[in-house]
Amino acid sequence: MRTKVKNLHAFIRSLSAFYYLCTIVAYAYCNNTLIQRYK
Repeated sequence: MRTKVKNLHAFIRSLSAFYYLCTIVAYAYCNNTLIQRYK
């Protein structure tokens, strides 16, 4: 049971890290398209 909880916490941590990375990439991509549009 204890290892299951530990694995769950590690999974949630990696998931949040992945979500954070995706947010940064999407934000950078949106900024690039906006900049290119207004040039």
